[in-house]
Amino acid sequence: MITSLKPEDLISAAAAILYLYEPDGGRVLFQNHRLGKILGYDEAEWPGADAEWPHYMHEEDAQRFSEHLAELKALAPGTSTSWEYRLKDGTGRWRWFISHNKLLASAPDGQAAYIVGTASEITAQKEAEEQTRILLLEMRHRSKNFSAVIDGIARQMKRGLTPDGAAAIDSLAGRLRALLSAGDAALASQDRLSDFSIVAAQALAPFAGVGGGIHMKGPQLIVPEAAAGALALALHELATNALKYGALSRPGGSVALTWTAGERSSVEWREQGGPGAVPPEREGFGTRLIKNAAAQSPNGTVELSYEPTGLRCRFAFSGSAP
Repeated sequence: MITSLKPEDLISAAAAILYLYEPDGGRVLFQNHRLGKILGYDEAEWPGADAEWPHYMHEEDAQRFSEHLAELKALAPGTSTSWEYRLKDGTGRWRWFISHNKLLASAPDGQAAYIVGTASEITAQKEAEEQTRILLLEMRHRSKNFSAVIDGIARQMKRGLTPDGAAAIDSLAGRLRALLSAGDAALASQDRLSDFSIVAAQALAPFAGVGGGIHMKGPQLIVPEAAAGALALALHELATNALKYGALSRPGGSVALTWTAGERSSVEWREQGGPGAVPPEREGFGTRLIKNAAAQSPNGTVELSYEPTGLRCRFAFSGSAP
């Protein structure tokens, strides 16, 4: 057992930068490592201790420091704050750091008197995040190109086909576009989660201005990628059917698309102003697509109601991430 170590030895050996800061005076009262040494400068190039941080800091981050300082001064007991910034190393490279700060003691006026903090480098993490962002942008760009390719192939395949054959090609192309639009919405998030309002708007964009329109309303509802794709396909199918046989087939007909978010979220499609809905004699592929949307969501269910006022479809599933 080691008994000769002193607390200051442990503090000096710590990999992270440990410091004691006085917000009111803007002074670092204690710091266990010199920034110049960490950043790879010769010792002769190190500025005075009080000037270290602003000397190495990126100009944009230095301008933001006043906001961070206000947060530090307002820290309450038991609370903490953090911020990210860039420091230039001896090779001229900007390296990312993150500081975590906690109130150590308050002044009589309630403002923070002393802040204890740690700082550590996160350059590798930031570079990985940037690479991921670039990759996602490239995937979104290729997805949009793929959608254009689908349209071109569909036009070529429809030449010389019967009306029924051309309609089948249009249906397939529409479904693929709906799926790609949902994927694009998911790629906009590094967590591969989608805002349902965006998924719905993109899936239903081809039907904008038809009949009395499709009116959408609901709170923020975040769904995982698989559920977003399935719901996009289901909405495209519902809109296609409404255009052929339902509310959107008549000038005065319209659709209300509403949703809720919570422990048990729901999405409801309700047609009105069109012909009464009649149950199909047999379950077709479109109906299976609609029902599959429920299977892609946790504890998902789907309810199809063929009512005199028009078709009503309600999806319900567990959870949301607003």
